[in-house]
Amino acid sequence: MKMSRVRIDRRGFGKKSYWEIGFEDFEGDFERQKTAPSGLGFFSYPTKKGRLWAFEQLRAHMRKLHEDQIELLQKSLDALVALEYIEKK
Repeated sequence: MKMSRVRIDRRGFGKKSYWEIGFEDFEGDFERQKTAPSGLGFFSYPTKKGRLWAFEQLRAHMRKLHEDQIELLQKSLDALVALEYIEKK
């Protein structure tokens, strides 16, 4: 089976940062294997599935991970805002 890889990377810093999408086709045939999108920004997939399908799978996975992190940060921020100093006697 022919395999390819899609990657989504964050490039640059600050206001000049942007997302970049890249694709790569692997040489040769591979045994049928189960693959899944990685939170690190890449996904190896059967070439026959197509680039759009692979991109959408990876983007959805990365979005979910980002949303989960935002939720954790919001909980942490809420706890920090609610924190009160109580002087011990």
